[in-house]
Amino acid sequence: MLAQGAPPGDVLTIDQAVSLGLQQNRSIRRGELEVQKVEDSLAVLRTRRRPAFEVTFLEGRLLADFNLYFPGGAFGVFPGIGPVPAADTTITTPSQWTSTTWVRVTQPLSQLHQIALGEHQLELGRDLALERMRGEQQNVTNNIRRLYFGMLQVGDGMQARTQSQTLYQEVERLVSGYVKEGAALAVEQLEVQTLIAKEQLELQALRDSLASLGEQLNAVIGRDIATPFTVAPVPPDPSGDDDLPALESRALSARPEIKEATLALGQARDGVRLKRAALIPDVSATFNYIGFYRYQVLPPNVALAGVTATWEPFDWGRKRREIAQSEKVVEQASSATRDADALVRAEVRSSFRKLRQAREGIRVSELGVQAARERLRVVTNLYREQKTLLRDVLQAEMTLASADQLHDDALLQLATARADLEKAVGGK
Repeated sequence: MLAQGAPPGDVLTIDQAVSLGLQQNRSIRRGELEVQKVEDSLAVLRTRRRPAFEVTFLEGRLLADFNLYFPGGAFGVFPGIGPVPAADTTITTPSQWTSTTWVRVTQPLSQLHQIALGEHQLELGRDLALERMRGEQQNVTNNIRRLYFGMLQVGDGMQARTQSQTLYQEVERLVSGYVKEGAALAVEQLEVQTLIAKEQLELQALRDSLASLGEQLNAVIGRDIATPFTVAPVPPDPSGDDDLPALESRALSARPEIKEATLALGQARDGVRLKRAALIPDVSATFNYIGFYRYQVLPPNVALAGVTATWEPFDWGRKRREIAQSEKVVEQASSATRDADALVRAEVRSSFRKLRQAREGIRVSELGVQAARERLRVVTNLYREQKTLLRDVLQAEMTLASADQLHDDALLQLATARADLEKAVGGK
């Protein structure tokens, strides 16, 4: 049966709502973009493994003459020639436009270890973003189920109010006849009419609530909030979730929080390795080419290939403190992992108990509805035979309405408890 009073439109099943939410929800989309951002960062870091090319070109004008001074005999004294040069000599490049080109190619060597550690840390970050996105998917799914069940409950409440209104109208017809016959007071008819008006007011409030829930559900599943639809009843509460140890085991292997804590611990450990790797000197293979243009005496180009090494022998204890700080982060992450394990198990157990209580509540509420309905039938028949008072009929009506509401609440609690348990064990 469809929810009564729902806006016209296509029937939306709960499975369809969840599927649309996972495809179109904007918060999930933001999580997907976060994963893609980490992938881009990983691709950027991997390029650091390859040679780095740098080209610098300088075109400028000398602000003063560029002089190179050579004293006599600077290049030696040769037999038959004498000193070279024979006298002090200055070679001048006048103030003019000159060009310099510097080409450098650097291949990291010792840094490859740090780059590999950085890659692994980013890979863990990507997996962490995936788990956070999966956690958001579970939150969205749970929210969709709660809104959907809320719409079903409001629809059932509208049905109950409509049935109560029909009963009140029947009682009002009986009272009206008794008033005409002088067997009842006019004030009794007014009391019944007041109850009918209250039911109409409650019915309108439920219609407004149903519209609000529908708008919220449309927003969560990522479509226009004004999209009309009706909801269909959900399947009966399934069995097979009475094995608490199995549920805990499933949660510990599937819950994103557990995996997030484990990945964060891995990142912290990689952070320690990176700090320790910073103690290693940076060694790179390098090739340099320098070109000089429009300079006197200077060679037109110079090429040099070799190895460069950079090392900071004295850091005043900075790196040691950074390592100690990273080790404390590992200890914090390890503690958080244990906390996540305990919190997940506690949540599973709490959700399991709430589901068990909700099932018991269904049984109690069904008995209450049956008793109230039978009580109303008996009292109504007595009133038709003028063997009881109108207030007894009205009281029986209100008792039945209350019992129906309690049963609807119990059904919602059962559905919500089922959704919460499914989320607690890591299901979508």
